[in-house]
Amino acid sequence: MLTKLYREGGIVSLNSIISHRDKFIYVPMPGISDDGIVKSISQVTKSSRVDYIDNDYIESPGYFTFTFVKHPLNKLCEYYMDNILNDVNQIQLGRDELSKRANHMSFEDFILYISEISPKELRMELQPAYSIPEVEFVGKFENFQDDFKTVSQTIGREYYGTWCKDYCTNDIYQDFFTSEIFELIKSHYQKDLDRFNYFYES
Repeated sequence: MLTKLYREGGIVSLNSIISHRDKFIYVPMPGISDDGIVKSISQVTKSSRVDYIDNDYIESPGYFTFTFVKHPLNKLCEYYMDNILNDVNQIQLGRDELSKRANHMSFEDFILYISEISPKELRMELQPAYSIPEVEFVGKFENFQDDFKTVSQTIGREYYGTWCKDYCTNDIYQDFFTSEIFELIKSHYQKDLDRFNYFYES
């Protein structure tokens, strides 16, 4: 059985997914829906049920901890395409008084505006992920099949191949970013690039 915990702090963070049977904890990346991971986990563990509970901290010794991350520049491009370029509705990039309507702005203007907002004030989907807890294994959505196979083998489950809606096979950021645009946003996401071994290639 999978149990979804709602707790901030410690290794079990907000929306972490824990399996006592298979002894693992999945710590989600900020701004990435865990729906795809839940489906993938359900496939390999043959458990179709996820329980949602308010619970106290659960000790994690002996549990395999892992997460999946995405290139921060890919994440920015996907957000831009899904919510600004292809969306007729107006959205807010920041919170409260730092919010701004962003309907159909150019990509450069989108990045410029984000660069002027403190990272912690950005929408969750746009926030850097370097502050997630330390885990034993960091998989990448860009290499989802191989990395999730590693997860499956580590928890003692056979891997038959799975699919995740957040899976991406290429660096789409190269279609949007120039060196000049990257410099605008570099300070926001450099720690992500460093921690998760990503690079900017023009």
